[in-house]
Amino acid sequence: MAAQDRVHSLDAVRAFALLLGVAFHACMSFVPGMLPGIWVTVDKTPSVALGQLFFIAHIFRMSLFFVMAGYFARLLYMRSGLRGFWVNRLKRIAVPMIVGWCVIFPIFVVVETWGVREVFGGHMPPAAARPKMPPGFFPFMHFWFLYALLLLYPTVLGLRRAFLWIDRGNALRALVDRVSRVIVATPAAIILAPAILGAPLALTLYLRKAWIYWGGIPAQDVTYIPQLTVMVGFGTAMIVGWLLHRRADLLQSLEKRWVGHCVVALGATLYCCCVAGTKMVFVPEPMDAAKAFFALSYVVALWSWVLGIVGVSLRFLSGENRIIRYVADSSYWIYIVHLPVVATLDIVVRSWPVHWALKYGFVVSVSFGVLFASYHYLVRPSFIGKWLNGRKYPRHAAPTLPLPGMRMA
Repeated sequence: MAAQDRVHSLDAVRAFALLLGVAFHACMSFVPGMLPGIWVTVDKTPSVALGQLFFIAHIFRMSLFFVMAGYFARLLYMRSGLRGFWVNRLKRIAVPMIVGWCVIFPIFVVVETWGVREVFGGHMPPAAARPKMPPGFFPFMHFWFLYALLLLYPTVLGLRRAFLWIDRGNALRALVDRVSRVIVATPAAIILAPAILGAPLALTLYLRKAWIYWGGIPAQDVTYIPQLTVMVGFGTAMIVGWLLHRRADLLQSLEKRWVGHCVVALGATLYCCCVAGTKMVFVPEPMDAAKAFFALSYVVALWSWVLGIVGVSLRFLSGENRIIRYVADSSYWIYIVHLPVVATLDIVVRSWPVHWALKYGFVVSVSFGVLFASYHYLVRPSFIGKWLNGRKYPRHAAPTLPLPGMRMA
């Protein structure tokens, strides 16, 4: 992205969403009730606190990313046109997905095999104990978010083209502007916005017979067949991001009301935590009023967190900051390559006879140290940095490497 196009506060949000994924995956082995095969290992000292971190982060982190993806997608589209948009997206999304998967997947399979054998005393579990593969099975791993982007970009652009064709007199766009302002930019927005924006996702989650509360929005990670919850949940997020770029006044409203959104997020999240409990349980809930209320509370928490975090960033991180810019540039690379690093360290500490906090702190600190170092020395000054971020930097001009564990946003 060109320097003049950078929106520093939203760069920070995008980096936060991606780097939170490292902390999220690092805590999976500590989640009470975690089963081998869902993650590479199960730690001998499970933690309720890390289980709650896992559950809460899973509520909003990917939706937050897709809102930012929608915002920057429109910025790119308006700057480069349709052809330039697709050239950029194929280069920056499709190619990293294909190349990254081809490199990372074999490494992760080796690490996963090692971890599962460790849990089962040196043997692989019997085939009957392994999860059944869905139709269209493909092991995307964490690259599923790039695949989802490639599904959603043409969907959003197609909706835009259809909308412009129908709305030749500009009346519908004026109506959308008025409605979006009522939803996002009025005092009632702290309740209206998360409820209305989350309603389509709440309905699809409620209708899922096998929706597991701890699973949140089921990822597009094991099948190439588009999943309804992914297309609805993250598609809504991308459209919201697109509209936020179109209407700068909506961003100003989020900045003004960040406290209210965060308060609602905390309240809805507390309710969801109480209902979901402290242990991952894989029992589908019946379709009843309790499930409907949980689904509604879940999406209210999701959108309140998203809108609150965007507002916080706009309020406190709007100025240019070299460290934040560095972290934003590094976050894409770090997320692409982090999974084998985190998984390996989770396996290493699994049996250590120390408190879970020490083990988790070790995994997170060493992971970020290795990942930032790899970006700083191998990626930032190389063609890979230009490929992922649009430019490469001379090594001598790069700012001081952030310390592992530095707060990002």
